[in-house]
Amino acid sequence: MSWRSHDDQDLVIRETHTAILAMGFALCALAVFIRGTISYYPITTYWDARWIAREALHRSYYDVMTVSCATASAAVALHFVRRSPRSQRVVLGIYYVFAGLMGLLFCINSRALEVIGGSLTYQWLYYADLFRSFTSRSAIASNLDFSILLLVVWSFFLLIVAQRVLKILLHRMWGYRLSRSIIGLSLLFIVGYLIHGRVWVRAEESNYREIANPLVELLTTAWAGDTNTLSTLPSSFSDTDFRINAGAEPTNARYNESRRVKNIILVVMESVGAEYSIGRSQFDKTRMPEEVTPQLTNARAKGIAFENFYAHTPMSTKSLFSILASRYPLFSYETEISRIGNGRLVTLSSWLKEAGYRTAFFMSGDFKFQNVDKFLVGRGFDVLSDMNTISCDAPAFSGSTAAWPNLDSVDDRCTTAALDDWIGDGRGGPFFGMLWTGNTHWPYFSRGEQLEFSNTTPNLNRYLNALHSTDAAIGKLFEHLREHGLSGDTLVVIVGDHGEAFGQHGTQVHGNSVFEEEVHIPLLLLNPSLFREERNQRPGGLVDLAPTILDILKVEAPPAWQGRSMFAIKRSPRVYFMAANSEMIAGYKEDNLKFIFNLARNRISVFDLNQDPAETRNIALEMARAVGEVPERLAAWVQYQEKLFPRD
Repeated sequence: MSWRSHDDQDLVIRETHTAILAMGFALCALAVFIRGTISYYPITTYWDARWIAREALHRSYYDVMTVSCATASAAVALHFVRRSPRSQRVVLGIYYVFAGLMGLLFCINSRALEVIGGSLTYQWLYYADLFRSFTSRSAIASNLDFSILLLVVWSFFLLIVAQRVLKILLHRMWGYRLSRSIIGLSLLFIVGYLIHGRVWVRAEESNYREIANPLVELLTTAWAGDTNTLSTLPSSFSDTDFRINAGAEPTNARYNESRRVKNIILVVMESVGAEYSIGRSQFDKTRMPEEVTPQLTNARAKGIAFENFYAHTPMSTKSLFSILASRYPLFSYETEISRIGNGRLVTLSSWLKEAGYRTAFFMSGDFKFQNVDKFLVGRGFDVLSDMNTISCDAPAFSGSTAAWPNLDSVDDRCTTAALDDWIGDGRGGPFFGMLWTGNTHWPYFSRGEQLEFSNTTPNLNRYLNALHSTDAAIGKLFEHLREHGLSGDTLVVIVGDHGEAFGQHGTQVHGNSVFEEEVHIPLLLLNPSLFREERNQRPGGLVDLAPTILDILKVEAPPAWQGRSMFAIKRSPRVYFMAANSEMIAGYKEDNLKFIFNLARNRISVFDLNQDPAETRNIALEMARAVGEVPERLAAWVQYQEKLFPRD
């Protein structure tokens, strides 16, 4: 080989090495840039350039780690094939494909973090029926809008320009001793950053799904995907816990023959968990409910509180479906509302409408949110009124974002006033009025002077003020019933659609877990003729709400419902729940034990809620036999639900 050919070979090696090194630096810069521009929920109000830069560097740790490892691997591979130009081109081509895929995933991940609170996982895509359902693909595609396309184009433009500029600089400095020192210092900086970042990351392990590299997350969750697919896992358990009703069942519901309940008011409190209302928690023991929710606290004297009541998932639209249709939700990010649309379905409202009730649904929020308006068409409501039609003397609260549109709402006191006007003096015949509040949805709204509650964060204090406002609005409803003599023959049902997290397990708001703060909800049945400050420990969920209401009315429930009255003599000892916003999580509660299966992590957790109500001590290792049953029992539930909702 001639001296000239050696020079050519060195030139090729230099070109490929500088190309890969430049792309590696450019990818790392792109990762930090996109992490810095992601619209996280502003849980803190401390937003400045230094804070954003620090957060971007911290949150891009796994991205930089992944790119660094891939770049180093490519450089090592180039060393071994340095005598083969063709092999070098293959290595370079593979690395460019990796870089393009990584850049694309960085952009998609920016929207995934905003919409589902974490990186996409194999299980999320599987249970969203991405490849099998047109409606699911449409729902996902709706979030990949022009802004994401613009981000992709802009990011790839910056990536290509940065790589070209860095490549030229590295190529020109290749032979200079100073330039080698600069390159060495840059590499040393990256190593130092990775070491320092690891310290921060360890403190944020509970939020791993927010900072995980999107490519690594997809690959690692896909590795165990087939093993952890509840849709195909054989199960030896029957469907008795959730089987469709076969007919009337004996109950021990209360009745007052001299003054029978004939009217129903169902109040669904947005994002209100049991912990901040009627739960068996430290909050309940601090007497804060008397300060935050004095109206509900006083009303308990004429009601029964079910203290083991659960939302089946911390998502409002799925809870709405379970409340009205008495059915468990799909184990999927896809909503039942999008799957069913305005298809045939027997709901509480349509059943009562056929029984001669006048019906209405008043919502502080917007019915257009996730196509709720389309779902409610033909469901038996005489009146449907939301923030767009409710009269209010104050401007609407603004909560919408690009990723979450239609989240504006009016003050709950205006919504309650609209319901009061519709009820009137009650002479129009028996009525079913439904009220869905909105003040307590993130970012939490209230008017007037803000109260300062002890032992709270600013975010939690804002939420408690919103809950205090909602409680005052509900108090106006109680006042209206008393003034018109309707309290005795009206059953008022107070329930939460799901809970709200404030960092108890590393998450904020809702939709990300099945810990108590997100799925344990209040259920109060209020009527002075039937109840006297009672507490009931029977387990139940939103699927049981409609049958319980009909049981008190002495109306037989439709045979297509899954739920059972809370007063039924024979009830399942288990209640099931799931979370599908990010990681796919399923679980159930039986007696004092709570079982949770995280499919993406292949991890089972067990908590004794009597001994550990805060769910801080996983006792799964102490219960090996019981833990072995968890996936099979959950598989029976998931597969039964899939039969009820055939794919389009």
